[in-house]
Amino acid sequence: MNDHPSLFDSYYEPENHARVTDPPTSLQAAQSVKTLNSHCASLLYAYGRLNGHGGLTAEEAGRAADIDAWAASKRNSDLRRMGYIEPLVVDEAPTTRMNQSGRKAMVFVITTAGRTALAELRR
Repeated sequence: MNDHPSLFDSYYEPENHARVTDPPTSLQAAQSVKTLNSHCASLLYAYGRLNGHGGLTAEEAGRAADIDAWAASKRNSDLRRMGYIEPLVVDEAPTTRMNQSGRKAMVFVITTAGRTALAELRR
């Protein structure tokens, strides 16, 4: 048994994507979201498939998964919290590279827990 949540645990239920203090429209929008699980799974597949290419930024993973950069960034944070991806560290410093806007973006790689989750998804 592992301590990592599944991509399909209740953590990803739409009602958990808005704070109780948010306005009613935010709560309604959170309840209407249907793609959270598929976005996380698609990003994880991208990290697994392209991991040997020096890792990926959230934007790059989103492009590989055909997900817009904003959504990819949000789901990337979820994958990181779940322990499925982690920053690529070289010489004790997180690796960054420029994204399309010209800003530095952190580079991530899939973890052992992420590979295990991918194997479960493929069954």
